[in-house]
Amino acid sequence: MSQSACHTRAMLREDWLQRQVKALSELVARVAGVLRGAQPGEALELVRDETARVVGADPAVLAVVDERTVFVLLGEDPARVARYAVLIGLEADVLEATGEGERALRLRVRAESLSAAALQRAEDAARP
Repeated sequence: MSQSACHTRAMLREDWLQRQVKALSELVARVAGVLRGAQPGEALELVRDETARVVGADPAVLAVVDERTVFVLLGEDPARVARYAVLIGLEADVLEATGEGERALRLRVRAESLSAAALQRAEDAARP
């Protein structure tokens, strides 16, 4: 790969990351603002409703399918998968607050895996 192609790839990756960070920061801030003061059950429902709204898929279905199927259901869109990963991380936070540490840990591991896969796919798509 030429030096120019590597530079272009790095710029595309940085641009994609910056856009994702901004979108996800706004999303987390919005959800966190609503979660303040909410009862855990209400908070969990809110996160799941927001997940359905943001990613356009049923969170109950996404929760039980493998990573590859998550990508298929979310239109092979790394940005949607990244947003889903952030939201299940928020769900893990709510579960942790309710004493469901084991479930929260499983969700965090899944969120990290999906985030890494989304980044890898975005990088692959940016390659010339």
